Amino acid sequence: MPGWNDIDPSDKNFMNVVACNCSDSNGTLCHVTSILLKGQNLQGTLPPELVKLPRLQDIDLTRNYLSGSPPPECGSMQLVNISLLGNRLTGPIPKEFGNITTLVNLTLEFNQLSGVIPRELGDLPLIEKIHLTSNNFTGELPETLANLTTLKDFRIVDNNFTGKIPNFIGNWINLEKLRIQGSGLDGPPGIANLKNLTDLRISDLIGTEGTFPPLNNMTKLKNLILRSCNIIGPLPKYLSAMTKLKILDLSFNNLTGEIPTGYDTLFDTDYIYLTGNMLNGTVPDWMLNEGQNIDLSYNSFTPRPRPNCHPRTTNLFKSYSKDKTPGIASCLGTSVECPSVLYSSFHINCGGIQVHENPRYEEDRDSEIMFTDDKTYASLGRRIFDICIQGERVWKDFNIVDKAGGIGKVHIERFPAAVNDGTLEIRFYWAGKGTIGIPSRGVYGPLISAIDVDPNFVPDNGNGNGTSAGSVVGIVAAIAFVIFLVLGILWWKGCLRHKDTMEQDLKGLDLQTDGTIIAVKQLSSKSRQGNREFVNEIGMISALQHPYLVKLYGCCIEGNQLLLVYEYMENNSLARALFGLEECQLKLDWPTRHRICIGIAKGLTYLHEESRLKIVHRDIKATNVLLDKNLDPKISDFGLAKLDEEDNTHISTRIAGTYYKTKEDCFYLLDWAISLKEKGNLMELVDPRLGSDFNKEEVMMMINVALLCTDVSLAVRPAMSLVVSMLEGRAVIQELIANTSFSSDKMKLEEMKNPYQHSPEASMSDSLIQSMAIEGPWTGSSTSATDLYPVNLNSDYLVNRV
Repeated sequence: MPGWNDIDPSDKNFMNVVACNCSDSNGTLCHVTSILLKGQNLQGTLPPELVKLPRLQDIDLTRNYLSGSPPPECGSMQLVNISLLGNRLTGPIPKEFGNITTLVNLTLEFNQLSGVIPRELGDLPLIEKIHLTSNNFTGELPETLANLTTLKDFRIVDNNFTGKIPNFIGNWINLEKLRIQGSGLDGPPGIANLKNLTDLRISDLIGTEGTFPPLNNMTKLKNLILRSCNIIGPLPKYLSAMTKLKILDLSFNNLTGEIPTGYDTLFDTDYIYLTGNMLNGTVPDWMLNEGQNIDLSYNSFTPRPRPNCHPRTTNLFKSYSKDKTPGIASCLGTSVECPSVLYSSFHINCGGIQVHENPRYEEDRDSEIMFTDDKTYASLGRRIFDICIQGERVWKDFNIVDKAGGIGKVHIERFPAAVNDGTLEIRFYWAGKGTIGIPSRGVYGPLISAIDVDPNFVPDNGNGNGTSAGSVVGIVAAIAFVIFLVLGILWWKGCLRHKDTMEQDLKGLDLQTDGTIIAVKQLSSKSRQGNREFVNEIGMISALQHPYLVKLYGCCIEGNQLLLVYEYMENNSLARALFGLEECQLKLDWPTRHRICIGIAKGLTYLHEESRLKIVHRDIKATNVLLDKNLDPKISDFGLAKLDEEDNTHISTRIAGTYYKTKEDCFYLLDWAISLKEKGNLMELVDPRLGSDFNKEEVMMMINVALLCTDVSLAVRPAMSLVVSMLEGRAVIQELIANTSFSSDKMKLEEMKNPYQHSPEASMSDSLIQSMAIEGPWTGSSTSATDLYPVNLNSDYLVNRV
């Protein structure tokens, strides 16, 4: 198997272990007992010669690039664990696997296996886990599986089975987890006796309707998902006793009646989804005032006075009985129309003020950005979802990669849509299809880059004059990620309209109807890309959501004027709070400053290491750190510099945004800090405005971490996740800096100060975002843009500190 990696990268999916037992013959004879080679992108096939390892018990080749079929020869071995998740295996499961009487775990998820499930698997006396998710299995589940009474975890999501969910599943009395989503099976399931279940997920069943299954004995349930299961009738009262629930998803059924009064015991449930039913009556107060995350959209509840679409964390969009008739959702009220000058704008939940009874055309722009185009396990993911326009499903099992002809290729799908009632509704639905564990376990629901809405007529601009369709296109970029169902779509509007001044454009930017205040940033008009590429970029950046990142609502475009629409930060920037005009400065005590620094580090950790779309900010400064009403920090301008990529050793870490030249700027501060460290006087760096009211240990830790992060040697600088651990006291910094030399070598420091003099790379103005998914240039970096909250820093402050 070529590709065996001897180096352990910082990949949570990675493992490189071959274990032996040397207890025989006084330690002179060893037997291989475990082969654990995970996440190494091994190629080739599974060798039948494994049978020559008689003591082998565990074989885990999770997330590699293996092909071929599982060798039947393994059926004669005494294996306990077989895990082949995330490879390219094809063919059927060998019936010989039924002879492995010692087998406890059989994991074959996220492959391309096919055929029927062999009857012989019913002969496994010790089996506890069978995972067959995301393959191409067909036929009915064999009745011999009824013998598997030791089974604890059974998953057959995303397959092509036929027939009904067998009643013999009720025999698996030890079962703790059952997942049958998008499997092709019909319901309802006979599972009333499974008292040990903690995780029950069944969705997208084919067939006839049925009443709510009797689950009242399942008091241990934490996750209950019965989505799109053709359930009719009222909600059962016994659900109120399931106080351990963290997820309750009963969406897209035909449930009727009121929400039972006793359901207030579920106020601590993390997620409750009842969308897409026929529930009526009054929405309980606890759902509006105490619930965590609740979706009641698309029901028939009694309207409330002064309707609100999103009170707290409850979604009431089109949840009232009057919303059954076509038109704008009643919770938006009567003042949703845009000013007449925005004759062609597109607004979330708002179709604009004039909607002609003519067809419009909706265009999806899709490009897969989470998977790779190479010979690694990260290329094996499959994203599949349904597309619905105006309430009609126009595409089932849409696969971006198949339609585009590969990873990272743009695919445009055009659909006609008649807009006759003031709204254009576009919905994406995950029906249990596609992989959810490649490249790692996560959310891989609907994903698109942008939506273009083009009229097939010349709209009236309010003056009786027509305008070309190209000038009127309303651009709405949407990225929808789904956890168990469509949680929501990130929408924003692009306002292509004729105005005399940019000031007039800014006046029209009300993102919602509830008075939400927004912040607008104007990018350079020198961008080398077109509007559509710009929208694609913003679409991907907007998918990055984190408590310490400024939320990007979207964008507006007017010719070569590019605007970004952000959430509003009540306390402006950290730069103004510390160095702005005296009347604008905030009194930030040491605990607040410490918390701000940790928040910044956590935000950067997300961008560098945790986000699926890796981003190097390259312009971190006080003006790009904003403060909300609670003085919590949020990083802005992320994604407006070069995007990181997998295998990113070639990525330059040079400054891409604000370029500091003068000695009064940050490199002067760095010189000063290094000088003070050599003299043992680092405490002189402390802001005198703090007086003596600070924690000296925390201050020294913060300074030392800062020096590590600015060391001239790349090898010394810690990863941001380690920075967070050090700042929070979970990693000992003394050990890390003991052998670190903060050299004052003038050549190295000068190279840091002026990297462009020493580097053959392009100048700052050529620093462009590069897409992992779409070839070609993206937006210019933040060099060409003003800060979202600009402030003129007075370098005299630093001079006076010395």
